[in-house]
Amino acid sequence: MPIYLFYQTSKKGIGNDFQLISLNLIEQFNLQLLYMKYLKIFIGVIAILCGVYLLGPHPSKPIYNTQLPTIPSSPITLESYVKEQESIHIIKPHNEAEIIWADTSKQKTNYAIVYLHGFSASKE
Repeated sequence: MPIYLFYQTSKKGIGNDFQLISLNLIEQFNLQLLYMKYLKIFIGVIAILCGVYLLGPHPSKPIYNTQLPTIPSSPITLESYVKEQESIHIIKPHNEAEIIWADTSKQKTNYAIVYLHGFSASKE
């Protein structure tokens, strides 16, 4: 059922110019109900997807090895140990681990500087 509204288009007392506006409130109400229906469906789908995600499969708990490796204490065997461990993996040239000694005597000192470069870093 359309509702008709009249409003004056000119200043009061200058003329009788009126415009007729037809507002179909029932159509507007039905449109709002349709929007609400789609909004409820959308929220329901999101809620179901969240539930499926939370109740879905979970990865198994990892088992970590807590034993530390035995590292040789002799400097010469330590260098060969590092090269042996690096040969197991496929590493880009010049990205392998190495020991740079402070002098040629290769003796253990009180301090050591350890530099850990980034994942894709290279000396080049």
